[in-house]
Amino acid sequence: MKKLLSFALAMVLMLSLSVTVFAAGGTGSITINGIVDGVDYEIYKLLHLESYDKVSGAYSYTVDPAWTAFFATAEAQTYITVDSDGYITLTEEGRLVAQKVYSRHEILTAFLVSLGVSEDTASEDACSIEHRISDESFEAIRRHVERI
Repeated sequence: MKKLLSFALAMVLMLSLSVTVFAAGGTGSITINGIVDGVDYEIYKLLHLESYDKVSGAYSYTVDPAWTAFFATAEAQTYITVDSDGYITLTEEGRLVAQKVYSRHEILTAFLVSLGVSEDTASEDACSIEHRISDESFEAIRRHVERI
């Protein structure tokens, strides 16, 4: 019964996703919330990967010059800071949001794997679900995963 309920819940979550992004082929779609009517938005590349430290697992990113103005807004500065060289650092609030999303990803991936979904597919699907699922639904899944 638990597996049937888990499978049904997973199917409802996956079917509820309204936006699909495909990286293959170089095209896709993205949802932008809070848009202003009459304003054109172009998104290409927000950050540049400058380096990766294999020992610590740390990445260094700089802001793409086209996005400097956005990253200077109060809303963006809630989550990140940009130093004089253009390198970004998460604020405490940004770190908390990142941890929440990462935790959701790990738990949703484990949940889907427990239903028999392959690790790669479960991880990809979790990427879509983790940003759209309500706190209430996620907490129910988290409690379920802890029991299995």
